[in-house]
Amino acid sequence: IEKLVIGISTKEDVLKILGEPLNRNENHLDSALYVQQKIETIAFLKPRVSERTVIKLTFDKSDILNKIDRL
Repeated sequence: IEKLVIGISTKEDVLKILGEPLNRNENHLDSALYVQQKIETIAFLKPRVSERTVIKLTFDKSDILNKIDRL
């Protein structure tokens, strides 16, 4: 996420950096959803998700990133 620049990064840049988004709905081509999560393992216990954030990236009509929301 830190590599993305609002007003400069394109939808193609986002795909290269973050990969495919969670939403692949053709009706929402102006936005993309991603999930960031931090997994912790303590000693011999089963790994668990300690932090999870949903990121919504919004693009303008030229496919330029214009907004990053953390939901």
